[in-house]
Parts: sequence; structure tokens; C-alpha cells
Amino acid sequence: MAQSKKTEQTRTRVHLLLRNKYVLYGLIPLFVYGIFFTIYTWPWVTHFNGWFMTDAGDGLQNVWNVWWIQKSVTEFHQLPWHTTFLHHPFGVTLVGQTLNPFNGFVALPLLTFLNLNQAFNVMVVFSFLFGGLTAFWLCYYFTKAYWPSIVGGAIYTFSSYHFAHAIGHMQLVSLEFVPLFILLWWKFVRKPSYRLASAASVSLLLVLLCDYYYFLYSVMLAIFIFCYLWWRKELPDLRQRTTYLPFGLFVLLCAALVLPLPVALLVANSRDTFAGSHPARIYSTDIVSAA
Repeated sequence: MAQSKKTEQTRTRVHLLLRNKYVLYGLIPLFVYGIFFTIYTWPWVTHFNGWFMTDAGDGLQNVWNVWWIQKSVTEFHQLPWHTTFLHHPFGVTLVGQTLNPFNGFVALPLLTFLNLNQAFNVMVVFSFLFGGLTAFWLCYYFTKAYWPSIVGGAIYTFSSYHFAHAIGHMQLVSLEFVPLFILLWWKFVRKPSYRLASAASVSLLLVLLCDYYYFLYSVMLAIFIFCYLWWRKELPDLRQRTTYLPFGLFVLLCAALVLPLPVALLVANSRDTFAGSHPARIYSTDIVSAA
């Protein structure tokens, strides 16, 4: 009798735990994506402490990025967008380099108890798991279907594109904040608020700190969403105080947090054109090309 009562109490606790929104919409998706990541990358996870999950080309440059951000912040007490470790003694700007500073900044506390190898690999794993999670949130917001949204997140984060860049391009691996920004922006333009204005601007900053391309795509998507909702007449009245003030806050936050880095990139390129970029004729996205 006592055993039966104890079993029933355990079932009740498990049921309540599974109904917890942080478990349901956070831990369970992360657990699922963690299992699939382990399967897809096997046996890499067994060498987590000994291998960098990257190649010996561009991949090692991204390892250097993490190392340099730690050194510039903790030893030189400066921002990492300029270094004299290259083209010494005058140095060179890193504004146009694929620095993906988000990973470097997040790695700072990790490097207090992990080595560079482990911290780098943690960031790779994070991009896959959190990328799936944010895509899951985006899918679930529109579908309200739990397991199909889990599948949607898996399709996004375990795409061939993601794995193709996983071994060399850390900045392109870090696609986890794009779905988050799109979700927050959609919610913001439909029901503006100060909270959503702040969250959308910060998420756009996180996209920028991962990759310039993803930032550009996110801005293009934001414009498309705004125009689509305007065409559908689903935008709130922009003349209302409750609408234009949150939009004003979003613009101010983007001007203060997001705009400086793209402006610095354009200024640096105008003063001395960046060299070494891939030829546009070869690497263009021509959807009508047969090649």
C-alpha cells in the first residue's frame, strides 16, 4: 500500500515536471537535439577534450579568434577589433575579419575553468543545440504543434549547410540567433512593447556579433515581414503613442548597440579596401544559373 502511494507520488511529480514550461520548451528540446548531435558527430564527442571540432584551415583561424578575444580583453584591456599580433608593429583592424566575437566573449568565463580546446568545442555544441531550440520556438509559435516543431528545429540545426560549415567556419556555425530575432521581430511589429523592442534589438546585436551575412539576411527578413504585415493590414496604427514609442526605442537601441559595427566596417573599407574576399562571380547566389 505504501509502495503504491509512493509510486503515485512519483508519477505526479514527473507529470508536473513535464508540464513545467521551462522543461517542456527548453530542456526537452535541448535533450533531444543533444542526443541527435551525439549520433550525427560520432565519434567526435568521445574526443571532446583532445580535438578541436574544426579543420586545419579556416578552422584554426577561428580558434585564434577565441584566443585573441580572451587575450585582448583580459590582458590588454581593450576591445578585440584591432591587433598588433598581425602586421606588427602597426597592426591591423579586425573589423572586416570573421571574428564572430559572440563566441569569444562567451568563452571568456568558460576559459577560467576550461582550456581553449574545451571552450571552443562547447561553443560549437552550443550553436547546434541552441540553434535547434530557437528554431523550435519559431516553429511552435506559428504551428502550436509540439513534436512537429521539434522536427522543424532539428531540420534547421542539423541541415547539411550547418554541418558543411561546422569544420571550418565558426561564424557560419553560429546561426542560432537568426530564428530568435525573426520570432521577436514578428511579435514586436504586431504588438509593440518596450520589452519586445529591447529583446528584438539585443537579439539583432547577437546576430551581428556572430556574422555579418546573417545580420544582413535578418535585416532583409525584418523589412520583408514589416511590408508583408503592412500589406495584410495587420500592423498596429503607427500614429498611436503605444506604437511609435516602442518603435522609437527599438531604433535608438539599434543605433546605439547595432549600428556602430557596420558603420566601422564601411568606414574601414572606404579608407582601405579589404582584400582577400571571395570572387563574387564564382561564389554568387544565382538561382537561375545551371552551373
